[in-house]
Amino acid sequence: EITENQTIILLPQKEVQFNELQMGANIFVDNNNSTAIKIGTDDHQMVLVDKGYKTGRHYFEFTCETEPAERSIIIGICLSRNDLYFSLPDPKGFWGFILSESKRAGYNDKGAVEKGEYGAPCKIGDVIGMMLEFTVKGLDLTFYVNKINMGIAFKSLPLQTYYPCSVLGFDS
Repeated sequence: EITENQTIILLPQKEVQFNELQMGANIFVDNNNSTAIKIGTDDHQMVLVDKGYKTGRHYFEFTCETEPAERSIIIGICLSRNDLYFSLPDPKGFWGFILSESKRAGYNDKGAVEKGEYGAPCKIGDVIGMMLEFTVKGLDLTFYVNKINMGIAFKSLPLQTYYPCSVLGFDS
């Protein structure tokens, strides 16, 4: 049951679950670590999955169990981190899709934070897909809304280990 001030994201992916050791203090996981719930409205926190990726091609799906516009949600990737609080002016190695705003946010190739138009607005029940494609030039990150390709959001990110993640309780 969803009550006020909770945000839920479901990650139905074969061998990937949310990581209990890599989530903000106000985030809880349920359903065998496939559901992340954020309680409270005073901060913006991240939850990472339990595996990082640095080669190959990987697809993940997140399902919005609450309205993204009510408790803004960002789906994306990040580098390994100790600080699980999120701030758009300094996302600290994060690249993602702001579901309620149809925008992408992350660092550009010059190392500056960039927020631009991207994709389509999402609503409760939407399935957000994320494709990580590693090439010799770097990582290409693409998002899908209900299986519809939104195009490459970020191209040729540096070859490093990236963790699929979500920011819950984000305000732009």
